[in-house]
Amino acid sequence: MLRAWRLAATDLTLAVTAHCKADVRKGGTVALPARHVFDVVKVLPDGDVTVTVEKNFSARIKSGKRRFDLSGMPGEDFPTLPDPSKVALTLIPADDVAELIALTQFSMSPDDTRPLLSAALFELAGDVLRVVTTDGHRLCKGRAQDRAA
Repeated sequence: MLRAWRLAATDLTLAVTAHCKADVRKGGTVALPARHVFDVVKVLPDGDVTVTVEKNFSARIKSGKRRFDLSGMPGEDFPTLPDPSKVALTLIPADDVAELIALTQFSMSPDDTRPLLSAALFELAGDVLRVVTTDGHRLCKGRAQDRAA
């Protein structure tokens, strides 16, 4: 039976989903290490690809004479990805964002080896936009309220 096969991946910061047509004989889910799947797919020859998942969630990927076995885990253990079509969008004045970045950027770490400290947390609650930054020594919080209301 020809159905859509959904592939999803996330590093818990960024997520991607793709759909492709597949001859699915028995539906189910499995979570596989994305780096290993990527490495396998790169070396597969052109042609049909067969993916078989066993009861212990090990997956066998075959194409032509190539065969790869990967250890997996239950797909239910994979984090649920957000549905972007259900997200409400909010317009934020660019001047407010620029002002908050200017007010808080001094406490962002310039050290790229500590990416969590060289970033800013943006939080929108109602009509209030907050930005929080830290370099590990200083903590800074900026706030802008919607002036359009």
